[in-house]
Amino acid sequence: MKAMLIDRLDRLVQELAWELSNAIAVAIAVSTLALLALGGRVEDLYLRARGAAPTSGEVAVVVIDAQAMHLWDPALHAEDAVPRALLATLVDALGSRGVTVVALDLDLHAPAPGDEALRAAAERHGAVLAAEDLLSTPGLPRAFSRGVSPDLARAVTPAFANLLAERPGLFADPGAPPVVRGAWLALTMDRATVPAPWPAALGGAGVEQGVAAPSLAFAAAWAHRERRAGRPFRADSLTAALTRCREAGCDTLDGLPIPTEGLEAVTRLNLRGPGAEDPVPVVAASEVLLRWGAQGIFGSAGPEPGDPLTGRLVVVGRSGGSAADEFVSPYSFPLVNRADTAGHRLHAHLADALLLGRLVRPLGEGALGWLLAAALGLAALGTGVRSPAPTHAAAWLGGAVLLLAGGVATFVLTDGVSLQLGLPLGGVAVGVTLAGLWRWLGRE
Repeated sequence: MKAMLIDRLDRLVQELAWELSNAIAVAIAVSTLALLALGGRVEDLYLRARGAAPTSGEVAVVVIDAQAMHLWDPALHAEDAVPRALLATLVDALGSRGVTVVALDLDLHAPAPGDEALRAAAERHGAVLAAEDLLSTPGLPRAFSRGVSPDLARAVTPAFANLLAERPGLFADPGAPPVVRGAWLALTMDRATVPAPWPAALGGAGVEQGVAAPSLAFAAAWAHRERRAGRPFRADSLTAALTRCREAGCDTLDGLPIPTEGLEAVTRLNLRGPGAEDPVPVVAASEVLLRWGAQGIFGSAGPEPGDPLTGRLVVVGRSGGSAADEFVSPYSFPLVNRADTAGHRLHAHLADALLLGRLVRPLGEGALGWLLAAALGLAALGTGVRSPAPTHAAAWLGGAVLLLAGGVATFVLTDGVSLQLGLPLGGVAVGVTLAGLWRWLGRE
């Protein structure tokens, strides 16, 4: 009787161990597949786990808010185009506060009233950039840009503001904003800045072909370095430097890091923090305008001690503007389907990472990732054939957790080295699952 009871208990323990090992194997496999299905990546986990990171202290954001639009003209609505005269005043106000570079994340390709005022303000400042939108046509080798308004072209430097947008995930709403994890620092493109409809462009006036063009973030960081070194910003010098780097290759460009894959490769965004705890200062344009107006009335001028804008490059963007400027960042992990940032914040964070020299440096991509996945998968399968079910599954689950923890620690300590663990963890999931299937077949 006693022997029978012991035998039943032993069989019950074995059954429980079998179910536990299967549950662990399924948990590993399902969690890995769920991460991919939701549009997430291991890098998203790294950024989320790190939270806010140290910044260069040389970048800030100014947001054109609804109050600024109302202060400028009560008849304006928040969704209306920003008046060029308002931008001119904003550039002058920022210049008075010691801002080195003003990067306007706004489309200024079409002529508009106030262009002359904005051109004059940009000339007074010396380093004003404006976003240009790249338009690509399938089958053609280069993208095309409309540049900036011809009336601004002599004083405002165009720089493309396009980001690498991806689908949020399998279960995201079709109309959900895209996920942005990367951007380009420079691209070869065509640009046409024409003053009027056809045939004004006959003869090639205002048309550039095959130009090495910088992104808004890269141009802003480069101009900031130049001005901090006491040199004037010259757009043609930046174009020449980009052309040399494109043709001869380079690891850095005047102190700014270049991806190992090349100047025109996609750079993964090493964001400095989520919106709720953004370490990059954000100032409302209404505050800038009110202070500028007070200076005009009371005669005070120049930067004040502790001014969050003094000595920084400033990215200017809209608040509550076009929905096309809303994006999902990796900080929305694990769902990765909720808009939580705007384009101007992403440009500011990329510029800050460039000034710090802290681009994301992936390790374990391509063939190496597949090799690690195969090795770990075979190891998980081989050990599973000989090991007790619960011990094997628990050991590999613990190993996967430790691997992820090591990836997070590496990313945090190095501020950018990203161990590409997606494929290796997938290999572990497959190996543990196949080992469980092997033991099940053996039981049958």
